[in-house]
Amino acid sequence: MGSRFTVLAISVLIRGCAVPVAWKVVKANEPGAWKPYWLELFDHLKDFIPKHMTVIVTADRGLYADWLYAKIVTFG
Repeated sequence: MGSRFTVLAISVLIRGCAVPVAWKVVKANEPGAWKPYWLELFDHLKDFIPKHMTVIVTADRGLYADWLYAKIVTFG
């Protein structure tokens, strides 16, 4: 049957459980870039990350991109 959709998600880890805090559902196997979706998701979160918190970012290897790293670094 195949994939019908893909979920791009940003989660917060709380006591060993990942809780989604921002997500975008896109149709699977359609041409186009995910970059605009990821940038929008991060922009929505930028004002909600407390400055005193240490943030550790993990991503699967398919998500690696220089622009993504640069975007995350801009948040401090």
